[in-house]
Amino acid sequence: MEKQVLWHIRAATGKAYPNLKLDYPWVQICDIVVRLGPKTISKVALWTIPNQGSIKINTNGSYIDHNDKAGIGGIARDCNGDFVFTFTIPVQCQNHNIAEALAAQYASQWINDNNHRFWEDATFSHCYREANKVADFLAKLVITLDEPVLYHSLNQMPGG
Repeated sequence: MEKQVLWHIRAATGKAYPNLKLDYPWVQICDIVVRLGPKTISKVALWTIPNQGSIKINTNGSYIDHNDKAGIGGIARDCNGDFVFTFTIPVQCQNHNIAEALAAQYASQWINDNNHRFWEDATFSHCYREANKVADFLAKLVITLDEPVLYHSLNQMPGG
């Protein structure tokens, strides 16, 4: 049995690592195979406030395949982390990547429409869902909506 397992290990590792020779005792081979396995890396994802005088708009897009519903959501906060506005808007699209792009486009249009000078210092970056929970919630809230909703105070927002 050990020889059969060893043969399968050599065959599998030989494809991924053609220069790897497994001419070692069984215990060493097991150790090598364990070290070749995938490594789990954990990262802490936290929301951070924007620079002084800036507004940060976190956006997200959601696409629900089984019912073809899609939506965008986002929240704007100032340099103190205080609420500026949020949005949740149903959209038409074919996948979540397009929904994500539409959310960023909406935020960009809001900056233009409100005559903000932020384009001078605008930056775009990705953050993980864990640091973007409000925007994620707002984008998914669209499954309960038929029309766009803008919230201009925290009291208007649904719980979640």
